[in-house]
Amino acid sequence: MTEKQKLQTFRAGDLQAAKQQASSGRKKSSKNKPDAQAVAGSMGFERIERLLDEEVPGDVGQKLANLLDGLSEAERGAGSAKQKGSAKKARVAVERTIDLLDYLYQVKQGLLQTAIRPVARKEGRR
Repeated sequence: MTEKQKLQTFRAGDLQAAKQQASSGRKKSSKNKPDAQAVAGSMGFERIERLLDEEVPGDVGQKLANLLDGLSEAERGAGSAKQKGSAKKARVAVERTIDLLDYLYQVKQGLLQTAIRPVARKEGRR
């Protein structure tokens, strides 16, 4: 398979499957394993997919904003430079997560609007 063909057929879930195969030598707890149907329908990002499918965007945004406020307070109240650095990294990660989820909710909304719009028939074809 050429590089171009590999890139055209690439899915993010392929990386997840490769990791699972590589670590299959280790024993895993059966209670942490997701069921086969959930894995088959997922691209490897179950938590994010669940947020997008089941949660209301405003609720998720509020929870993340509260977390961001707490991290900002922790950064201001940190005693050492190491604690401040850790709090800052966590705050930046939450900000990026907020941006990502905003983008994904916009994409989802656009896809839903596209799916709802009726397809216009071309005149003369049947």
